[in-house]
Parts: sequence; structure tokens; C-alpha cells
Amino acid sequence: MHITLHKETRARFNPITLPLRTTGMAWLFLSWWSIAHLPLIAQINKNDSLEIAAIISQSHEQLIKHKYPEANSIALQALDKSTKLAFKWGLIHSHLLIGQSQKSLSNYPTSLNHYLQALSEIQKQHDPQMLQGTNIKIGELFQEWGVPEKALPYYTAAFNNKTTKTNEQYASLVERMAEVNLRLNQKEQSLDLYFKLLELMRKNKDALQTKRILEQVGLIYSLSNDRENSLKYNLQSTSK
Repeated sequence: MHITLHKETRARFNPITLPLRTTGMAWLFLSWWSIAHLPLIAQINKNDSLEIAAIISQSHEQLIKHKYPEANSIALQALDKSTKLAFKWGLIHSHLLIGQSQKSLSNYPTSLNHYLQALSEIQKQHDPQMLQGTNIKIGELFQEWGVPEKALPYYTAAFNNKTTKTNEQYASLVERMAEVNLRLNQKEQSLDLYFKLLELMRKNKDALQTKRILEQVGLIYSLSNDRENSLKYNLQSTSK
């Protein structure tokens, strides 16, 4: 059975309308068209789906206001209702909202538990875009938690995903992978990724970001005791 939500309700969750840097949620939500692609085994009527969607919307609003306990509490209500109705869309979004709220509260184990439950459901839906975004969220969680070695597999899975990426999304992911590799003292891998990023920034004619990445490359060469290349890239950065 497929559920179609009202047009005006779907619009509130269109990730295209969510600013990436402002809310940090651009990777968090399924686009509303995908709800029609989720195999919903339970007989859930339109009113139930709209009620759960409204609760999720309220939780999201609290989250972007940085009211994390409130966002978590509301998302738990959506999770309870979605669980009782076996409403997969609601389950996925509830778990993601709880995961994000708990991460923001530095409750990392609880956050991970909900992210992984969301990931398990998403994997069953064969939605590459949502799978990529959730892998990134889990990678960010582990990176913030201070266990970069566990972040890297999730970032790598997202990077290998064949979904279309915007330049901003691609750059953000590449830089996170570069940071993690450097944290793990894998300097060559980190350099390879920073050079990918450097190529993109030069292509985009982004002088400020190009300068910043050149400085980072110079730093890595300095940490590797390669003074010649360190000087080379630091000089390039000063000419920008």
C-alpha cells in the first residue's frame, strides 16, 4: 500500500528548501516524493500518516531552534505512533530526528542507536540518496565523538555512493574524509583527498577556499617533514 501526503504538507519537508549550513539537516530528511516508494505493509490511512507527519514537522522545528530536548520528546511521540502502525517513513524520520537531537546533546551512544535503526530501515528501501545522507550523519557522529576510525567506513560508503552530489555536498564529504585520515595519521590518503578538494575549488574559482586548502596541504607536508613541498604550497597560498 502506498501513502500520498497532501501537497502543502510535503512542501514543508522538501530538503531543497532547507539551507545546508543553516539547519545542518539537508542530509537528514527524505524528499517527500520518496514516501510513495516505501512499501508500507500496515494499513495506514491518510489521517494517521498526516498526523505523524505533523508531529515530525514539530520536532524538526524545535531542532532547528536548537531546542534539542523538546525535539527529542516530540520525535519519540512520532516514533511510538509509527511503530504501532508499522509506518516505515515515520519510523525512519523519527529515528533520524532522535539521533540528531541526542547527538546535539552529546548523548552519542543513544544517538548512534537511533541512527543505526534508521539506517537498517533505509537499507531495505533501496534509496541511495537517503542511504548516503544517513551514512554521512553516522560518520559525523563518530567524528564528533572522537572515534574517527569508526567514522571513516561510513564516510567511505557515502563517497562510493553513486547518487548525484552538489559541489557543496561533495566538497564537505571529501574534506571530512581528509580530516579523519589526517587524524588517523594517514597523511598520504589525506593529501589525496585535499588535492581532490583543491581541484574542485580551483575549478569553481573559489580563491578563499583554495587558499585555505593550500595552507592545509602545506601543513600536512610540514608534518611529514617534507619542507620543500610545505614551502611550495604555503607560497602558493600567500599568492592567492
